[in-house]
Amino acid sequence: MQAYGENKFLVLIGDNARNKQKAFQLIKLKYPHVVPLGCCAHVLNLLCQDIIKVQEITLFIMQVITIIKYFKKSQRLTSLLRKFSQGQDSTQTLKLPCVTRWGSHITSLKSLKANRSALQILAVRGDLEIARDIKDLILSDDFWTKTGECISILEPVTESIFYLESDQNRIHRTYITFKDIQVKIRFTLTDISTLSEESKQQILTSVSSRCNMAIRPIHLAAYMLDPTTQGLELTQEEEPQGMEFIYNLSQHLSLFNLMADLACYKAKENFWARRFLWSSLDSTEPIIWWKGICGSTELSKVAIRILSAPCTSAATERSFSIQGYIHNNKRNRLTTERSEKISFICYNWNLKHKHEHENIQFHEENEEENVIEAFIDEVNDYNSSDEMEPIQFVACDSVESDSD
Repeated sequence: MQAYGENKFLVLIGDNARNKQKAFQLIKLKYPHVVPLGCCAHVLNLLCQDIIKVQEITLFIMQVITIIKYFKKSQRLTSLLRKFSQGQDSTQTLKLPCVTRWGSHITSLKSLKANRSALQILAVRGDLEIARDIKDLILSDDFWTKTGECISILEPVTESIFYLESDQNRIHRTYITFKDIQVKIRFTLTDISTLSEESKQQILTSVSSRCNMAIRPIHLAAYMLDPTTQGLELTQEEEPQGMEFIYNLSQHLSLFNLMADLACYKAKENFWARRFLWSSLDSTEPIIWWKGICGSTELSKVAIRILSAPCTSAATERSFSIQGYIHNNKRNRLTTERSEKISFICYNWNLKHKHEHENIQFHEENEEENVIEAFIDEVNDYNSSDEMEPIQFVACDSVESDSD
């Protein structure tokens, strides 16, 4: 912060580890204007964990994992499942959930549901020996009913994780996103018959607790500064908290007349009374609207600071992943400077060509390697002058040791 300037920082994002929370407290004492936040995507992952911990859902997830492992450990069953899945116009393979990414359970459930027909075909074939308990589950209508119900409970949470982890600024949508999760899950639970009332109440309590854990005054202020909503759904207790945050930030920025601007913005008076200002909201991002159309107002200086703040640490984690793909155990002779430059090119190339390469999934190692190799080739072509030598890769088995 001292190197880049303390005034350039508004939020710090981290998890609930005690050492990070202690560090946040120390930073807050030294820089009162800095706001420590929890990662909203991490909070939603914890919410998925809370839902999965419900007894009925835990037992059901164990059954799902048992079925998936049973088929994946057999090469013959896996081959037959792939064959019949293609016949049912489904190319999705069975996927196991990750240990710490509880949002991945819905991916596992969806993969199982997509292969339902193929699994049932295999279960009724006489030439295959499938365990009786596995066969009973696959042929049970109650099992597939529970699968659909679990998906409907977890889906609002996982969709929100992907939405908030975007590279775009989404802090102004954080409040309404968490509120939508509460409404959708409450509505979904009314139609679910396989869960007890106690379990349903446990899920609703967890949702409310995680929402309160994630939402802070800066999220309320950002929602208020979203010109498409102007904080429409804020409660009587939440609206003053958002206003107070805007006021405190304006004092730090030495904007002492900003509250008058805020009042006019909320009432659409004076500068804000011009109708054409509000005509482009459907096609303009809030931060662009504040920068381009309302940049002459004092309120815009605070709005831009708040709306530019991230709500998750996903962008940083993506840069860590790319760095790990480039400088790994096999490719470990790159200098720090060169790997940093390649990471920079790789990350921004992905952003620039995101729509052209929507099918590129960096989760799978082979595709990751192909993309990164392409970047390194481009860098080598560009840097093939006398200044830098091209990057070369040497197979380990082709290198003779000194003892030989």
